Amino acid sequence: MTMQPFERGMQLPAGNTIVKVWYANGTPFAKLLDGRIAVQKGDGTIKTYRPQKMIVISRNPKIGSLLRGHRRTSRLLNKIAKQSGMTRRKGK
Repeated sequence: MTMQPFERGMQLPAGNTIVKVWYANGTPFAKLLDGRIAVQKGDGTIKTYRPQKMIVISRNPKIGSLLRGHRRTSRLLNKIAKQSGMTRRKGK
């Protein structure tokens, strides 16, 4: 089975149009019109996903954005602690 590479303007089965194409380590990636990213695996299957939002704190932040950043970093720290075998108390 030969893989057809991504091309700009190409229609995917889900009905989305490719806007941008790039290659990383020989693997083709494509940015879709709705903001999702599609990657073509080695066996030719296409997987689409929505990238996570970046944590951005402005110069004059609102309380909500600070709380959102705190929750996100707490989740990341808990995940790292769990993977490394360390115990981490909640709220620290």
